[in-house]
Amino acid sequence: MTGRLTTGDTRVLTRIEYDRRDRCWLWQGGHGARDGRPRYEHSGTGEQLVSRIVYRIFFGAPVPEGWHLHHECENPRCVNPWHLRPLTPPAHNQVHRRLRSECKNGHAYTPENTGWVTRQGGKTERYCKACHRERQARRAGR
Repeated sequence: MTGRLTTGDTRVLTRIEYDRRDRCWLWQGGHGARDGRPRYEHSGTGEQLVSRIVYRIFFGAPVPEGWHLHHECENPRCVNPWHLRPLTPPAHNQVHRRLRSECKNGHAYTPENTGWVTRQGGKTERYCKACHRERQARRAGR
């Protein structure tokens, strides 16, 4: 940890279930109603994500403005600072696209079921062929 701890920082640190450095540290306080990620009303500055508070406490600097914190462990309740990596929003989205093994409708991204399209601007994206076939069939049935 770096620097001087505020009273709010100390309160945050007392609500964490600690484990070894390589394991998840779980937040024992409140969670956001929207997404279930740990949140805390910190030092009168409004509700903040606990992962951002803990990152600042341990590494001595806040997450850069506009950047996301990626959970390397893929556990949104984890606040272990060594599991958190600051990423730009496009880089964070790219990481999560690579991690997904199924489309939003549950079809597996297998070589046979994965198509690729290059969008305007040169960005290549994958798509689910099963979903594409289903959309085409719905359009043909109109």
